[in-house]
Amino acid sequence: MNNKLYICQTKGNQLKNKIMPLVIAQAVYSHKDDLAIPHFTGEFNMVDCTLYMRKKRLKTLYDKEKIEIFLENTYLIYDDIKYYATETYLIDTDKLYLESDLSKLVHNNEEF
Repeated sequence: MNNKLYICQTKGNQLKNKIMPLVIAQAVYSHKDDLAIPHFTGEFNMVDCTLYMRKKRLKTLYDKEKIEIFLENTYLIYDDIKYYATETYLIDTDKLYLESDLSKLVHNNEEF
């Protein structure tokens, strides 16, 4: 028995099977040059994530006022680099790569 969930999508006359990956809320994922933290746990094609960006990248995407707000808010340090919380984006789960160490997973104060 195959336990993987397949979603069939039609695009033109093509039928495409896609495996929906398991996404873990609050785990840290890399997404291109940024970090992403999903808001939900489950199997999704796309999921809402808070995107964390480096200061240099913020300067290419946002105006000064918005950058100042981001720099005053939450940030993560990953590989000795600061990533600042920006906005929530809907991200394709195929483009998320898990960075969190799942051996240290805790849920409701219960270790796994």
